[in-house]
Amino acid sequence: GDIKTYTVIFDGNGGKYNGEAKVTRINVPFGTMPEIPSNPVMLDETGVKTYTFNGYDSNVVPASGDVDTITYKAQWVETTNFYTVTIKAGEADFGGVTEKTVSVEAGTNVSDVASNLIIPSFKETEEKIVYKFDKWVYEDGTNIGSEDIVHDDTIVLKPTFVKKTLEECSWN
Repeated sequence: GDIKTYTVIFDGNGGKYNGEAKVTRINVPFGTMPEIPSNPVMLDETGVKTYTFNGYDSNVVPASGDVDTITYKAQWVETTNFYTVTIKAGEADFGGVTEKTVSVEAGTNVSDVASNLIIPSFKETEEKIVYKFDKWVYEDGTNIGSEDIVHDDTIVLKPTFVKKTLEECSWN
């Protein structure tokens, strides 16, 4: 006459339930619906991917069967994030515009983003000075590291230029 009981495990499958990898319900009586925990959360510390909880590998049903333990494994949908990189023209402009934005797939190397940018141009000045594009840097002037990746919306790039007189240019 004893009613069979079950251990029901909700496995986050990489996600966490308030910091825990699994939620276990013990002594769930035969024919009783186990209490389903609030949805697990999976975070990507790099900011490259977003994981959306997509239910469990099978429908949660009242406890039954010959087994003692029933496990439900969380399922995830993975999407790649896109972020906005802001491009400032610095002392120059992009045909009258001083700032542009580009949408970039998360995880893209920042130097690859920079290498595909259109270089802003200087308006003609009366002085005999030419501005020669040097390189792209971060807004604070620091160089772009070879391992730097796009991981959020905070990246701002600007160009650097070398000023030369027309006389200097004739030597190059």
